[in-house]
Amino acid sequence: MSPAEAHAALRLLHRYGLLSDEAQAGPRAVRLHALTARAVREYTPADELPDIVKTAADALTELWRKGDPGYRDEEAVLRTNVDSLDEYAGDLLWKVEGHHILRWAGRSLTGYGLATASLPYWQRLTAKSERLLGRAHPHTLDARRELAVAYFHVNRSAKAFALLQEDFRHHEGVLVQARPSAPQKSTSMTIALLEDTLAVRERLLGHEDAATVSCRLQLALAQHASMALEATARGKGPPQATRKPRSAIRRLQRWWGELTT
Repeated sequence: MSPAEAHAALRLLHRYGLLSDEAQAGPRAVRLHALTARAVREYTPADELPDIVKTAADALTELWRKGDPGYRDEEAVLRTNVDSLDEYAGDLLWKVEGHHILRWAGRSLTGYGLATASLPYWQRLTAKSERLLGRAHPHTLDARRELAVAYFHVNRSAKAFALLQEDFRHHEGVLVQARPSAPQKSTSMTIALLEDTLAVRERLLGHEDAATVSCRLQLALAQHASMALEATARGKGPPQATRKPRSAIRRLQRWWGELTT
């Protein structure tokens, strides 16, 4: 379907009162009426739902990638659409591999400083990811890390640190299995890059900016992963679950102390 054909279809639906098509409304130019949406859902064959959900997720993915990161109104509209899709698709969104847009929406909330909204959002998403993907799945670990960032933003640092400590053993297992023979030089370069990035973000954005906090957590995890790789290279295997990742935790605790003094 060409853009002209799509626009003609929208105008036709607008004339019949099935949706609103107002070009001057910007990102909210097209709105589907509630009764129309309900009728469409009720009369959509169940065997067609996976393809529909996948198409909707792909469309939102394309719009998000093409969007302007600084355009708050557009991102707010995208988050609303993601929430609607998540509400009506449920677990099916995860089955068609469209759940990445849920993490994007959550990071958008955190990035714009909407702490009171981002915390319950990441709590729900983390619980759902653990249920559908598993506790140690990389996407679940990503969600839990974002949840820790959300805890930092509402000044619940103790909860954030506890969450990160719980996940160190899972992170090390995933990283060591994924890169059992990765050269130590590559890990060192990654840590160096993260350190440089963190320094720049602290200087330009501040210590408490969402991007700075995320980079700080990534650096701590990378340092702990380096410990695991070193142990594997020496033939000792990855650190045991009972072994505390001291250097990574000290880095986080040192930063915590800086914020609270």
